[in-house]
Amino acid sequence: MKADPDACSKVDFVGMTPFHVLGLSQMPCLRLFQEPLSIVSSVDIIMRSQDIFGCTPLDYLFKNRSSHAVNVTKSLLPVVLKPRVSILGLPQWREELRSSLGMVDASDAVSIASEVASVCRKLAVHKWMEAQSLLEIALWGSKVTEQFMGLHKAGDCAAIVLESDQTLVTARENTCINCGINLVLSTRGTT
Repeated sequence: MKADPDACSKVDFVGMTPFHVLGLSQMPCLRLFQEPLSIVSSVDIIMRSQDIFGCTPLDYLFKNRSSHAVNVTKSLLPVVLKPRVSILGLPQWREELRSSLGMVDASDAVSIASEVASVCRKLAVHKWMEAQSLLEIALWGSKVTEQFMGLHKAGDCAAIVLESDQTLVTARENTCINCGINLVLSTRGTT
């Protein structure tokens, strides 16, 4: 792995990476998973790379019924999901997902898989809601700018510069979209 950092992403004739093979192993070893993760950023490979059957390495770990696989899965979850959770902008969403990850405490692979699927669904919903809020901020901001600029004659830059902030505040109040934007703005500290 150290000699060839791309070895983690190479696939065989069935589309399996080394992580897929480790997930199928009867005695998957946590150290063998951690070694490639420490050398190369392989979190996306574990979460997203699918073989010809449509399974990811994590899927194979969930389907693996050995006790070693359950222990490896529990140990890998924080490493694999933590970077994705930390991307979320709202602290309460991050905390909710971290606590959900902390509660994954099942003793069999099927229960762990269902709990992780629940966490992944929550993550997807929060990412979608954040993306929607950011889009609404952009649309809202452009509408405010259009309305503010429409209050002045074209080319009247001096009036715009000398105008008090009150006009812009009024324009913002008149075009406010009540769809969660206040929540996003307040957590970003820009209200």
